[in-house]
Amino acid sequence: MNEQRRAPGWPGMMAEHQFTVVPDAALDLIVSWLAEGAGPPARMPRTCAAASDADVRDSIGVSFPTGAGDITRLEERLCRFGEDEHLFGVLARADDSVARPAVVLFNAGAAHHVGPNRLYVELARHLAALGFACLRFDLESLGDSVNRRPARENYPYPRHAVADGRAAIDFLRRRHGYRRFVALGLCSGAHAAFHAGLELADEPIEEIVMVNPMQFYWVEGMSLDTSRKFEDMVQYRRSMRDWRRWLKLARGDVDFGRLAEVLASQGRTQARAWLDAFLEAFVPERAPRLSRDLRKLFAMGRRLTLFVSEGDPGRDILLAGAPLTAKRALRGGRIRLQIIAEADHTFSQWRARRDVIARIGAHLRDAAPSYNRNGAV
Repeated sequence: MNEQRRAPGWPGMMAEHQFTVVPDAALDLIVSWLAEGAGPPARMPRTCAAASDADVRDSIGVSFPTGAGDITRLEERLCRFGEDEHLFGVLARADDSVARPAVVLFNAGAAHHVGPNRLYVELARHLAALGFACLRFDLESLGDSVNRRPARENYPYPRHAVADGRAAIDFLRRRHGYRRFVALGLCSGAHAAFHAGLELADEPIEEIVMVNPMQFYWVEGMSLDTSRKFEDMVQYRRSMRDWRRWLKLARGDVDFGRLAEVLASQGRTQARAWLDAFLEAFVPERAPRLSRDLRKLFAMGRRLTLFVSEGDPGRDILLAGAPLTAKRALRGGRIRLQIIAEADHTFSQWRARRDVIARIGAHLRDAAPSYNRNGAV
């Protein structure tokens, strides 16, 4: 018998992670439908018993292909840590060596520790195979790190992100003996990694790796679409190189109001960048916040690396926030930047995902020997 019922909630359920809404009405309908057709509850056979704590393993072995035809055996261990052991993560590593930095992976948006499109799973295993232990963990209120008290859930920019990052580093140092660290994250995870590098001056963080950052500074109440103007300008620049777009413009098939708005915004941004560059050069104490914070990072011997998808605004956001300091740092190697071709924001296509994973691994592998004990390069 075929039966179909409609229930509200699809758009909210399928929205971006930070905007999702639980479809309570649809779930209630499903439960009631099942209850209507279900018989009396069955008794559990005597041969079936509930699993005991002894049956539950906190680690598994993973065979990971390195890409050269070789297979590396990894361990993935479930981890509980933090003040009340309220934080959850998965530690991937190939051995017990603590010679190389351990990588701390911060949540990408409101996605849990698997990451968008399982990016964090593949990245952590790849880095572990290269000798970098990698902890992908959930900030409190995200994924399996549930709130200890009633509070907002699935919020990608929680105020306690840096404190949770400190707890992750402390866990890796005390429980497993790691003494050097890299903070890494995508999108809001890049924001968390950046501020961990800035604020945890007493922790041995050697590098901050930001993948597709959308904000360097988040203030409660800001829209998650604040960076839209940068994205729009990137798209318009790409369109200028496409002759078909010019034909579309000639035919009038363009939202001229939106075009004018973007160009005006870009003009204001450029004018502000000139003023900021002047302040950076001649009045550094009044330079933009990002410029001052970048210099603070460099003074601590911490390097900054960005991996940005082609068409994503990360590079423009960096240069708009610290035009002179960022350009000088890019030329001098204190900031490294790599553009990932044909990639979207969350690397939804496997080819781009494989590319960024390989690039991050190669970068850390090549950079690791260049650090001294204080993390300076």
